Amino acid sequence: MKDNLQAIVTLLALVNPAVCAVKTAFVVCIVLGLAALFGANILALFGVSLDAFAIAGGGILSFIGIKMLMQSGGSAGNADQLEHDKDVSLSPLILFAASPGTITGVITISSSHSDVGVPVSSLVAIAVVTVVLLCVLLAVSYLPKRSSKIGLGRQMITSYLGVIVIAMGVQFAFTGIKQFMYG
Repeated sequence: MKDNLQAIVTLLALVNPAVCAVKTAFVVCIVLGLAALFGANILALFGVSLDAFAIAGGGILSFIGIKMLMQSGGSAGNADQLEHDKDVSLSPLILFAASPGTITGVITISSSHSDVGVPVSSLVAIAVVTVVLLCVLLAVSYLPKRSSKIGLGRQMITSYLGVIVIAMGVQFAFTGIKQFMYG
């Protein structure tokens, strides 16, 4: 149960449902599911150890967290930014939700929590995050489009999640370094 809860919280922080679109949920679920099921095998095919992947993934996660903090200080409440946000395609939303950092998290969770060969905690977390993503996006779609309170809320959520993502990145990297050095 603890592994499932940790996996769910990790993926919620990485996906950040408040800034994604409804149509991305299915694609995100498929990408993360494939990463959970086949990611470790793909790493093995290229001769990349999970420890090296955790170090690289930790760096990516930290970078994503820093970008989240930097973006949250911008003008998300600005009318021009809101107009731009309304017109963007789904590709950036999918790339954000199923980012290299998220895929790193899924593969790491799958490898470390999979005692029976099937990454149950990752698949459960992916299913829960997909449902949360859909619920949040449906709720947000009914809010007024030009509210500055939404922009402020998005900034606050992104800032807090940015710090959490940085901490997870550092933890992944330290765990990878420890395993790599001391086996």
